[in-house]
Amino acid sequence: MKKDYQSKISSSHNILFNRNNLLLFILLVTFCLIGVIIFTTDAYTDRFKFGKPNEIGDTIGGITAPIINIVSAILIYSTIKLQIKTNKVQFDRISEQIQNQEKERTFTIYNNELNNIENYYKNLTYNDNKSSSAISVSIKHLKLATNSQRNFGDNFNSINNIIEARIYILTNLSSIIEAIENKEFHKSEFDLLNQKVIRFYDTHLKSFDNETLGLKIFEYYSGKIKKVEDLKFIINIIQNTDYFRNNVKN
Repeated sequence: MKKDYQSKISSSHNILFNRNNLLLFILLVTFCLIGVIIFTTDAYTDRFKFGKPNEIGDTIGGITAPIINIVSAILIYSTIKLQIKTNKVQFDRISEQIQNQEKERTFTIYNNELNNIENYYKNLTYNDNKSSSAISVSIKHLKLATNSQRNFGDNFNSINNIIEARIYILTNLSSIIEAIENKEFHKSEFDLLNQKVIRFYDTHLKSFDNETLGLKIFEYYSGKIKKVEDLKFIINIIQNTDYFRNNVKN
């Protein structure tokens, strides 16, 4: 980036010191010198005979002043144009730095969020079971509810709690997937976060989510297990994204 910045400045610098401007400067200096010689040499006719040094100076000044003024105007214009270009290069560089910092900050936020939900998943508990075992046992109880009207009593509160925990995990995972789809990170950070999300979902969540989608809760229990449909909804959102279809093996 530094090299590109210097090359742009060097390119803009040539506005002032290019070949045409140099030739123009040489011609003007040459013209002034020749003019002094011409006007101080004896003339062949009185028409070009000035006589006094002041008249010679006034003549040379009168001839060269408009040209010098025009050249000055050109140089001022070139200087302004160079400054505008330089400012734009600096602005672009600052904007690029801000974008890079924003991408790094975004990656840190989502990477930390993924780490948090992974730790949250590891600490899930249900009926003295933990992590994947907790989800597995809760799904078994849910399946029993689809095949009988056995009274689980207070156990439904525990089932609802673990379903809410799974909704929390999947909702946050969905926001990370959306950020990945929008390519909000640098390439290396994108690849890293992408691999971590795929590994986490494929290893820990996919099989339980597929089982959950197949659950049919009796109407008798629908009021007690209120979050099942919400859980199915967020699972469908994730599994119908292009990201899921392209990266997670079914």
